[in-house]
Amino acid sequence: MNKVFRALRSRKATCPLSLALILLGLFIWNGSNQSWKTPEYGELLPSLPTTPKQLRVVSFNIAKARFHRGSISFEAPEQVDRALDEFAQQLREADAHVVFLSEVVWDSGPRPLNQVRALARKAKMHAYAYGDNYRFGLPFLGIRTGNAILSKLPLKAVSVQQLKGASSIFNPTGNRRSLWGELLLDGEWLRIGSIRNDSFDLANNAQQVREILTEINGEPALLGGDFNAEPTDPSMDAIWTSEHFAEIVRDQPTYPATQPTRQIDYNLAPASWRLIEHRTLPPTSSDHLAVLSVFELGL
Repeated sequence: MNKVFRALRSRKATCPLSLALILLGLFIWNGSNQSWKTPEYGELLPSLPTTPKQLRVVSFNIAKARFHRGSISFEAPEQVDRALDEFAQQLREADAHVVFLSEVVWDSGPRPLNQVRALARKAKMHAYAYGDNYRFGLPFLGIRTGNAILSKLPLKAVSVQQLKGASSIFNPTGNRRSLWGELLLDGEWLRIGSIRNDSFDLANNAQQVREILTEINGEPALLGGDFNAEPTDPSMDAIWTSEHFAEIVRDQPTYPATQPTRQIDYNLAPASWRLIEHRTLPPTSSDHLAVLSVFELGL
């Protein structure tokens, strides 16, 4: 009988340990598996039948629609949905053809709402692409957040590029990746990228910009997003001196949204295009202002 009791006590002690090891293994697998290299893609509506003469481009860091307020504190689903409605209304009013999103949630166990697909649907977009910056938690109880592209024109999801300064899966919020796609304009596919660079270390930010410039290799490209660098910082100086991009407005602050003092969000078009309009959109539930740039195409 004593042997039976000892066996039961041993089994009771082993079960919690086994469960903890299983959960740890799932956490590590979720944060480190390589499926992030393949971007997500979906289509909702028919694309525009022809390429517009003027392309309307928006970049917007939506700050996860403010759905995450702390380590285990989450905004109510209806509040997040109202924020997405607000964002989508801005995109519709701007008549955006292409939208570059950063800090957008693809999936979250605590609040299962795909913000990319929801925004694409609400803004009446043809297609969307998404790439992780990080995955944190368990496969069934975690968060995936990163960059996205929405488009009214034909779109391809191509790849996700890991940038310098990759962080630990146990504290991944500083990790940065670029989402790459292609946009069909007048029968030609143009390289496009959704960007969110290092917000903590300007030297690393500059290295990430160099990696992005190496990735496009001098070819025409349309980039948009939260570069986390001001126009006079070394990162953006590398952009200007590359001569790959059209001239832009350099005195339009985008952050913080309530009283913006820093311009860190940009739309960068191929050098052959001409900027004909650039402005920030009104404040919303994000801590960034969305930026609208209208380009005359030089194809």
